Amino acid sequence: MKRDPKAPSNDTAAFRELMADVKPLRHDKVHHQRHRPPPHPRQSRRDEALVLKELLAPPVEPYEIQEGDTLNYCRPGMPRSVLRKLRRGHYTVDA
Repeated sequence: MKRDPKAPSNDTAAFRELMADVKPLRHDKVHHQRHRPPPHPRQSRRDEALVLKELLAPPVEPYEIQEGDTLNYCRPGMPRSVLRKLRRGHYTVDA
């Protein structure tokens, strides 16, 4: 015995009977999507904080420096003669 697909089944009839008194909601009161807060780049901020901490850290452990030792640094690409002239006082302070 084949059932007619357009004829309502017992489940459909029961559902319609239960929902007979239900009133539809007005669309202006329905919230379709919840607004999410913007994402916070926690890992990027953590990485930047670690870089700043490393930049501010002393390059040499303080217990390794002896009295009378001098600390020199010359940026890569800068000629050694510039560092030598600075130590000897060949440059004057302008500002």
